[in-house]
Amino acid sequence: MKQNLKKYKYLGWSEKLDVDERDFVNKFLFSKGELDQIDIELALLNFSTYLKKHHGKDIIVLMDEYDSPINNAFMNFKNEEE
Repeated sequence: MKQNLKKYKYLGWSEKLDVDERDFVNKFLFSKGELDQIDIELALLNFSTYLKKHHGKDIIVLMDEYDSPINNAFMNFKNEEE
């Protein structure tokens, strides 16, 4: 997950993001250790929000079958909200 998001490391110094948002990007991308389900869900939410804010365009996140654990986590999270 981190490896896929590293291509967006420029968000860590984007002038269009708040300091706290840039800090989240840098801490997430460069922290050591394993990611749990909550980390993954939060990263997907935050990175899509930050990409929209940086580029000024809507963001679409595409997942393939290799991302099924992430997709399942997202669906479970969505079901808990209802």
